[in-house]
Amino acid sequence: MFINTIPRHRQGGPPGFQAGETDIVIGLVNIMPRAAMRTIESLFRRLLNACHSPAKIHLRLFALPNSPGDTAEVPQGYEDLNALWESPDSEMPLDALIVTGTEARASLMTDEPCWPALQKICEWASENTISTLWSCFSAHAAVLHMDNIHRQRLPEKLTGIFECASASSHPMLKNMPKQWAVPHSRYNNLNAAELAANGYEILSGSPSVGADSFIKRHVNSEFLFLQGHLEYTPEMLLGEYCRDLKRFTLGQSAVCPKLPANYIDGADLEALAAVQMSMQSSLDASPSAALLDAVTAKLNVDWQAPAQQLFTSWLGHIAAQKSARLSAQLTAAAFTVFRPSETPGCIAHS
Repeated sequence: MFINTIPRHRQGGPPGFQAGETDIVIGLVNIMPRAAMRTIESLFRRLLNACHSPAKIHLRLFALPNSPGDTAEVPQGYEDLNALWESPDSEMPLDALIVTGTEARASLMTDEPCWPALQKICEWASENTISTLWSCFSAHAAVLHMDNIHRQRLPEKLTGIFECASASSHPMLKNMPKQWAVPHSRYNNLNAAELAANGYEILSGSPSVGADSFIKRHVNSEFLFLQGHLEYTPEMLLGEYCRDLKRFTLGQSAVCPKLPANYIDGADLEALAAVQMSMQSSLDASPSAALLDAVTAKLNVDWQAPAQQLFTSWLGHIAAQKSARLSAQLTAAAFTVFRPSETPGCIAHS
């Protein structure tokens, strides 16, 4: 499957550039800091490209207004968030949304810089999408807005690869294994019991991570929530560990980070221990690209196949719902055109 990114000058949709009836138009709302936007975009693009879907995917990119202190420019190809509200009347109306995660900045979600925008996105998506996928941070925001369920601060960062088990017979889990590996990287959590009590169906989870994925219909849209990061490539957790270690070394964080759980072992642990020592001994030290590549190459955990399967099921749901809605619209239109007159006709006698 090839994902077509709509060129910026065509995002509003000039005549002649329209998605086919069986195509899927997905909006990627990227809430990452400007410097990291292209990275997270490429991760979701890679995952969507790997899915087995007969539909052609068109991707529209949306950026939030600058966060405080973020002066970098928006990467080329992104639309302003205001274009999202106008999507239903454009040449390329959206069928679905993906809202990315980002690092938590505040103790309370309501104090996060992007909180007002995420509230508005949640309401808009509930009325105007077939389905919306909320990733980690944005999942916490949507759940708070919908049902006043607050994220809970964990004693320490949850980072690593964790085996999660299926907890539902929901169609979204069709063809998924009973257990699969999921990368998690977060400081906050949503209570699974509280989610279930408010009508969320837990799809997968484990004692270590709690609710991994869950789902709930909100107005017209099926909202799929992921606390993990199935979009991650193998080196992502290693990169985050080195970033957190650098912050600790520079005094920007009071806690020395732990190595991601269930991620590497043996000689690789020794290599990373050397990275830690070198970085802590010199404020200017950084792990070499060669060392990171060498460690990454030895990683023996793989979540790519189940990640692709879950996203394939999600795309299949969107395609099926879009087809059903189109069929219903055509039936209604045909009935309107050919509906017999409500007033019985009279036979004229000459």
